[in-house]
Amino acid sequence: SVERTGSTVSRLSTTTRQRTPARNSTESSKALAIRIGRIQVTGKSVVHFLDQAALPPFNTALHITSARINSLDSRNPESPSTLVFHGSFDKYSKLAISGSVKPFLESPSLALETSLDAVELPQFSSYTTPLMGYELKSGTLNGDLATTIENNTITGTNHLIIAQLEVEGVDKEKMGGMEAKLSMPLGLALDMIRDGNGDITLKIPVSGSLDDPQFNVSDVINTAVAKAMKVAAISVLKASLQPFGALLTVAELASDAISRVRFQPVPFAVGSAVVDEQGEAYMGKMAGVLSDKKSLRIKLCGFAVEKDREVLLTKAVDAWEKEQERVRALATRKEAELKQNKGHGEETPSKKETEHSVAETLLEESVQETAAIARPEAIDDEKLLALAKARSVALKDLLVTGHSVEPSRLFICREALDENPKAEPRVEPSM
Repeated sequence: SVERTGSTVSRLSTTTRQRTPARNSTESSKALAIRIGRIQVTGKSVVHFLDQAALPPFNTALHITSARINSLDSRNPESPSTLVFHGSFDKYSKLAISGSVKPFLESPSLALETSLDAVELPQFSSYTTPLMGYELKSGTLNGDLATTIENNTITGTNHLIIAQLEVEGVDKEKMGGMEAKLSMPLGLALDMIRDGNGDITLKIPVSGSLDDPQFNVSDVINTAVAKAMKVAAISVLKASLQPFGALLTVAELASDAISRVRFQPVPFAVGSAVVDEQGEAYMGKMAGVLSDKKSLRIKLCGFAVEKDREVLLTKAVDAWEKEQERVRALATRKEAELKQNKGHGEETPSKKETEHSVAETLLEESVQETAAIARPEAIDDEKLLALAKARSVALKDLLVTGHSVEPSRLFICREALDENPKAEPRVEPSM
């Protein structure tokens, strides 16, 4: 039976080793030597684990099917001792370990291959809750783990397949820390990386120095899992959005010390809020991802640029000139009609002449009012921001009306003006 007590989460650390002076040959000859050909365990052996430092306490039993270690020799510390272990946590959860250890080195080393099969995950909520803020409600784990410790440095590569994982948040503070590492909520990350069967495949590298006083197994594992999940989620997004996923990035936000997943921007023509063919194709891909990943939410952030100001001014001047020309042409035509009608009228004043006089007056006033409108000389920021918002709205309209995406899953950011002279008009989608 193995029992651990304490108030903190499992921690593996080392303290400075006091080196002893080298023994002379006489002292070495008197040192106790250990030499064992084989240690083997068979039969129905059980090791009970009780970790009272976990909350709630973790309690399980490891049933040993077979275990052996060969060639233990303290006189030859560089010689590896081979190790083989087979066991189970319950009727169906299997554990197998094989490899070698060098236990008699000043800094013991090992190289192990571990296989896990159908390990039930809910029992490990005692560790995931204080680390991540989530309970494991269901799921099984299959995995192949390769672990090496050499010169007090641990390295490992873990290939995991997690089936039917369901989690429930129970600690908002810890959940927030995990979300910051993932750049997205855990539920969304899990949704992104599940395959068609609901399984999750992860490759998790682990490394660290056991001599580092800040080294913490829990922190290392937590960070490694978060990184692996983020990489997997972003890889799925990139693949789903091709050819528009190449520029997907994780942008650091200095304001709140977290990061956010940003998609490739949707380009717009200068001075326009019309979605072009490339934008329509991109939104078609985005709609497919939204349909497949139901927990995904997208922000649409529209930008206007200085190039827009120039084009909008040109358009405004063209519109002004066309309106001036239209009114002048209308005035000329109406004036001719009035003269023609007046020439055919009677010499004495009549009702028809009075109507002509009123029409002339109204026409003259209209011409004067149009002429008084000043020629546009500049475009203010308000018009640019309106254009930026119109671009975001255009994409939302396309996703909702063209692809049946629920409006509640699309959020329009506050419009912005990018003053960088090289900036291009766009909408930046993000998670």
